[in-house]
Order: sequence, then C-alpha cells, then structure tokens
Amino acid sequence: MPIVATDEWLAELVKRPHSFVQKLTAYFPEVSAKEVIPLLVSHGMFHVGKEPPMRIEAFTKQNLWKMIAPHYNKLQTLWSGPDIPVLLFPSNSMNRRIQREFNGKSGVAFSDKLFLFANEDIEKNELLAVLTHEYHHICRLKAMKKKEGELTLLDTLVMEGLAEHAVKEQVGKQYLAPWTNYYQRKQAAHYWNKYIKPNRHIKKEERKHDELLYGMRWYPKMVGYSVGFHLVAGYTEARELPSGKLLHVPAEEIAAKSGLQM
Repeated sequence: MPIVATDEWLAELVKRPHSFVQKLTAYFPEVSAKEVIPLLVSHGMFHVGKEPPMRIEAFTKQNLWKMIAPHYNKLQTLWSGPDIPVLLFPSNSMNRRIQREFNGKSGVAFSDKLFLFANEDIEKNELLAVLTHEYHHICRLKAMKKKEGELTLLDTLVMEGLAEHAVKEQVGKQYLAPWTNYYQRKQAAHYWNKYIKPNRHIKKEERKHDELLYGMRWYPKMVGYSVGFHLVAGYTEARELPSGKLLHVPAEEIAAKSGLQM
C-alpha cells in the first residue's frame, strides 16, 4: 500500500528513536542520515525528539492515513501516476511560518516518494489539498521527462501553478495555497515582465532560481509561485482543460498563451 504506516513508527518513537530514524533514512539510500532529517525539517517535518510526546500520540490517534488513501488512489488513476510511497508525519510546531501562514501543513515531493506534514487537528480537505499539490508535482515531472537538475525557473513556477490548478479542481477553490492571492493579475504581469521573464531559463541549482521562486532578498514575497499561478490561470481561463490534460503541456506554451505577456 502506497500510504506508509508511519503511525506505527510514531507509536514506537519515544521508546525507539533510533529505529524511527533508520526507517526514515532507508528511503534515502544515497544520502546520509545527518542530511535526511535536516532536509525534511526544513520542509516542515517535526523535530525528532523535540516535540511533546502527547502531541505525537494525539497525531497517531487520528484517522489521517485511512482518510487520504482513497484520494491518493483517485489521483493515481486520474493522472496515470506512479505508485510511490506517501509518508505522513506531524508538522514542525516550532516553525512559525508554517503554523501561521500555512495553517500547520506542508509537504515535499521527490521523484520516488512524497512526504506530508500536518497538525493533529487538520481538516480533511486541507490535508487532501497538500497531497494533491505534491502528487501532481511527481506526475508533472514524469510527463516532462526531465531530470530535476534540468528544470528551469519557468518549469518550476509553472509546475507550482499547475499543482494549485489541480487543488482547485480536485479539492476546491477555498483550499488554494495563500500565495495564490498575494498579487492581483496586473501585479503578476508586472513581476513576470520585470523579474521572471528575463531569468526564466536559469537552472534550479543557480542561487537566483530560489531567490525568485520564493521572493528572497529584495524580490516580492513568493513572487515566482504567484506568477506561476497566474500563468496557469491565464492559460486555462479560455481552455477549460482538466488537470490531466495539462500534465504534458510545455511550460513555454503555457507562458506564451497566458495573457501575461507584454
């Protein structure tokens, strides 16, 4: 079953923390244990050994694993997606940004696995929205037939926009990520032409890629994410294509026909 029984891992965590780390790092055979935990924590996973045991226990008592399984199966069929493990853990209660801005939920997708992080009191559809967003990334990467290192800034931000389009379609408009509303279309068009378009070909490993994607340094907050959402929104506005039909559409085509060009 793709939904890994991490509730069993969490139940043993207090007594056998080393066993928990071993099970987790087994999903990253080419990365050292010292790198895996900080990587996942940076994306929103709880700090192993730093969360109150009562919170971990409360999380394991929820029916979250069974709750997300039908939705995962639905998405896999809908998008002809790969059969990858989904690992669910509590989110980092000490990460103020995740707790305040994203309501205590986050996730991260790799080509062969997917992680979800949430609070114990998360609403069902909020968790399904994160699952939809992250699994769509995996399906999009498969459709693009590109390695992660080959992705350009345009590839990345269109991928984010497409994932939120899928959330809107499969879960509901009210469950879109907060950054989809940071800027109006006119502002997004300005940022596209000023910041993103001239740098759209830079690769993922270049520092400026993440600066523009997340809005670091002097760039507007989450500018790449927001522009990506507006590119996809503009493209789909006149076409009404379902998320499955959009998986193979090149990022360049979506940008060119988005209406944000000036």
